[in-house]
Amino acid sequence: MNTRGSKTKGVVFILITISIVALGTLNAGYAQQENPTMTASTPQLLTEGTLHKSIVTLTLNAAKYERSFFHIRDAVSVSGIDGITFDDFFGVDRISDTEVTIELEFAGNIDTDATLTFTVGAVAIAGYNGNALTATLPVTAIEESLEASTEVPLTEATLDGSTITLTLTGLTGEHFADEWDIGDALSTSGIEGTRVNGYDVRRVNDTEATVELTFSGNIDEDRILTLIVGPDAIAGYNRTFTFEFRVTAVEESLEASTEVPLTEATLDGSTITFTLTGRKFADAWDIEDASSVSGIEGARVNRYEALRVSDTEATVQLTFSGNIDEDATLTLTVGPDAIVGGYDEAFTFEFRVTAVEESLDASTEFPLTEATLDGSTITLSLTGRRFASWEWGWNIEDALSVSGIDGLAVSRYSVYRVSGTEMKFRLTFSGNMDTDTTLTLTVGAKAINYNKDFTFQLPVTAIQQSNATVSISPSSVVSPAVGERLTLNLNIAGGENIAGYQATVSYDPTALDAVDTNNGDYLPADPFFLADTYYREVRLTASTLAEAANGDGTLATLTFEVEDFKPSILTLSEVYLVDADGERWEVTTGDAEVTIPPAPAEALFGDINRDGVVNIQDLIIVNARFGERGQNSADLNEDGLVDIVDLVLVAGALGAEAAAPTLYPPALQRITTRDVQGWLSQARQLTLTDPAHLRGIAILEQFLKTFTPKKSALLPNYPNPFNPETWIPYHLSNDTDVQIEIYDTKGVLVRRLDLGHQMAGYYTDRTKAAYWDGKNAFGEKVASGLYFYHLSAGDYSATRKMLILK
Repeated sequence: MNTRGSKTKGVVFILITISIVALGTLNAGYAQQENPTMTASTPQLLTEGTLHKSIVTLTLNAAKYERSFFHIRDAVSVSGIDGITFDDFFGVDRISDTEVTIELEFAGNIDTDATLTFTVGAVAIAGYNGNALTATLPVTAIEESLEASTEVPLTEATLDGSTITLTLTGLTGEHFADEWDIGDALSTSGIEGTRVNGYDVRRVNDTEATVELTFSGNIDEDRILTLIVGPDAIAGYNRTFTFEFRVTAVEESLEASTEVPLTEATLDGSTITFTLTGRKFADAWDIEDASSVSGIEGARVNRYEALRVSDTEATVQLTFSGNIDEDATLTLTVGPDAIVGGYDEAFTFEFRVTAVEESLDASTEFPLTEATLDGSTITLSLTGRRFASWEWGWNIEDALSVSGIDGLAVSRYSVYRVSGTEMKFRLTFSGNMDTDTTLTLTVGAKAINYNKDFTFQLPVTAIQQSNATVSISPSSVVSPAVGERLTLNLNIAGGENIAGYQATVSYDPTALDAVDTNNGDYLPADPFFLADTYYREVRLTASTLAEAANGDGTLATLTFEVEDFKPSILTLSEVYLVDADGERWEVTTGDAEVTIPPAPAEALFGDINRDGVVNIQDLIIVNARFGERGQNSADLNEDGLVDIVDLVLVAGALGAEAAAPTLYPPALQRITTRDVQGWLSQARQLTLTDPAHLRGIAILEQFLKTFTPKKSALLPNYPNPFNPETWIPYHLSNDTDVQIEIYDTKGVLVRRLDLGHQMAGYYTDRTKAAYWDGKNAFGEKVASGLYFYHLSAGDYSATRKMLILK
């Protein structure tokens, strides 16, 4: 006998017995009365319009619902109206022992009032085994309606692109379906070429939608447009709606006009405006492709210049590259493709074009001379035509040419189209004339879209040669040290009847920097003097109304500051003398050179400026030549590049006394703490270990200490007293934000100078010290008297006095 199997069956029997007893006890706890009742209620009265998504509460009287949701959901039902349902899982909720809610779903239609019946089976009620309980609710029917409307009455002119608005009332459920279903459910009839644009259907909300119509036909008399809205446009609905719209036929017309009458002179670039009635224009490309002109050779519609201003207005631009000798008629044709809607008629217009005798004039502001030829501007004035329309004149520039004088040309990129009838350009000249001559200017037909060139003869006066000589002296000078200044004279020898002059001095900006220019003593009676300094040259002009000067003298003095210790040339060019009669004269010129001493027989390593000692001046030269390649005296390691290695080698070759930059005041102006810190940072990254480099780094570290003041200080301003400007020097022992405030004797703040964040160092010369122009915060000059200036630099502050005297 299998005792193990018998024991297992016994255990199962005992568990089943316990479960039955427990269930019996549970049911006994929920024993109900024999005749429970049920009521149904909603927050509001049910109508056909509110039925969908309504919440109905089923309330038990003298009974309780089963605790199990599954018993309840399977026992609840609703009937009485076709299309009424509920979600038996998510749509049923047990609120309490006596309340259950149901969320209704409705996708149907009722034509008369109806009654909704709710049934709850006995299985849903604890301890009850009688008949199912029922409850009813009345539902009011609503007459469904769909309205279709347009903002304005439909006409043949407005039909294409018109919007119809659909407004729905009295339906439930999802109301309007999605936009794709609405579009598929819509159709039109009654007017050929009219249809619903499926991509322009918009579902605004549950009860409103819009649809756009397209029209590509033509009607000769008023018609009825029928719009059909199928049942698929409305969720859960089974009825079709039909609407009729009267469409008024419109007689199409097109007008073409110009702002001014057309002439041969205005034809090129003229704009024709189209005004359309009864239809709509297509896009600009179609308008352009459908427009053409005839009757005048060389006239056409300008590509890419058609413009669709609005549905009923458009413009096209004409071009003209021909010639008419007598008045002519221009015929303009606008094909049907320019108009939306598959139009089948072309429009034709005729414009009278008046012939004009063409002429072109060329003029200059001043008579042309050899001296003024380079840079002179020629103005072209056109009558009877228009210059080519390219704004910056490339077509015009290509059509211009000059001849008759060697070295003369039209300046590239100088052509400027001032207007349709005026144009300017400059000449360039790099030659020489011995006698008066004639400049021939040719303006090709391409410049004015014409079939004929214009030619002009312009006289040019040669400049006579004077016996005078203008030169720079001294003609050869050894370069001072970097940071020091060099003064040169512009001299004249053998002058006769001189009332003015002009000259240009060109120089090497990597070697010299022009810092000052003054008039000389040659021209009498305080002559007008002008000096313009550019990157590579100084341009001088002077003249006098007094008696003319003769003989030798100094025209001007020029002061340069040495940027780098190296050879360079100062060149004279564009030098002319003007006599008392206003005539210009060429002169013989003499240039000058800046040299450096020849290399000694026994060169000192690091002595770049060849002054017999290695000092901070040599360091400054290396710094000025950083990045230069090729043969260079600053390239000490001869690797073809001046860099930090060369600077460290120079620093290592410095003598002990040369390591103190205070011995060389210019050094304090040419080198800053930031420079030395940058050198050190680069040098330490080299990881060089040979003694020369290590000593160089040590010298740079000593420099940094020398260039860093031990303590901050506010120094006396200079000049003092002053009028109207002054400089305020100071020292900074640390990197910090710097501010200077200026007060009057009453303690009122006059001006605040925010100098920003500055590194430790000496701020003493005029390039670094704080500058005050003697004005208050409003730009007004302050009165004479005593003022106080206060320096704030981190933890340091100090105050000093200064005096303005006027």
